[in-house]
Amino acid sequence: MNPQDQNPQSDENRAMQNPMLGGGMVGDDLLNELSQPQQAPQEPESPIRFAIIPEDGVIKTHQLQRRPDSDSYLEIDTPQEGSTQTRYRFNLAGNHAFVISQGMDRLENAFNFEKPSNRMVTRIVQQGDGVLTRTGSGWKIQEKARIDFS
Repeated sequence: MNPQDQNPQSDENRAMQNPMLGGGMVGDDLLNELSQPQQAPQEPESPIRFAIIPEDGVIKTHQLQRRPDSDSYLEIDTPQEGSTQTRYRFNLAGNHAFVISQGMDRLENAFNFEKPSNRMVTRIVQQGDGVLTRTGSGWKIQEKARIDFS
C-alpha cells in the first residue's frame, strides 16, 4: 500500500488547515516583508554647513557643523571640489530675536545692514549672499552677506 493512501489528506490540505508564516499561503510575501526589520532610509548628505558668527571674520574648519545648533547663525554652501570660494547667508531657522537682542555688533562681524532706527525688530530678512575664501585654518569672510530687519 502506498504511504499517501494511508493518509487521505494531501500536503496542500494540511497546509490549509495549519497555516503558518512562510507556509506557501497567499500573502506570505507581504507577511515576510513586514516581519523583516525595517531600515531607515538614508538621508542624502546636505550640501549646507552651519557655523557661529566669527569674531575675527574667520570661520575655523572645526566650527563647521552638519546640523545647526542654537548658535549657528551662518548657513554655508559646501564648496565645489577644489574651489577656494563659497557662499553663505543668515540661517533663517535660527532664533532671530535672540541674536538681534545680543547686539548689532555681533551681526556686523558677518553681515552688512542698515541699523534699525527706533523701531522694534524681531526678524532678519535675507538680502544677498556673502562670499567666503578658503584659508589655511578655515574660511575668511571676503564679502559680507546682506540682511535687513522687519
